[in-house]
Amino acid sequence: GQPTNWVDRMGVVCACIDRHGFELLGLQECSLEQSAYIRAHLKGWTLVGVAPEEIDEGAGKWPNPIIYRTDRFKLLDWGRFVLSETPHLSLSRSWDSRFPRSCTWAILRDLRGGSLIAHFNVHLDNAGEVAREKAMELVIGRIRAMAPPSAAVFQVRFVLR
Repeated sequence: GQPTNWVDRMGVVCACIDRHGFELLGLQECSLEQSAYIRAHLKGWTLVGVAPEEIDEGAGKWPNPIIYRTDRFKLLDWGRFVLSETPHLSLSRSWDSRFPRSCTWAILRDLRGGSLIAHFNVHLDNAGEVAREKAMELVIGRIRAMAPPSAAVFQVRFVLR
């Protein structure tokens, strides 16, 4: 098979997640098909950040979901904002961005100790240098405003071309 073909690697991805004992992960460019497979095959996990009615184009077509073990974390809240001057508008672009990009965030309670964790999963624009800089300013501002004092996880995909 082809290493870039989802059909050829979907079983390996789920087996790897299970084998290594991960409990909280952010995914990048996860299609509706991929999120459905992950939901069906990772028992004890749940996924936030992909809603079928949001699948459209750009950021909506390739969202950045967060997955977590339900025996370890309880979801308190989650959402997504677009990396633009109008973060509340789905698929908006600003600065020199090539594509709409987004940040999925989740506030979780650790069931082992009770602490709160904020996870921010970001996909930066691959073409626009200004867009990457401004997006980072936006995300850092949101982390400062939203993250509980316990912990914040910041995950970002840097693709520079």
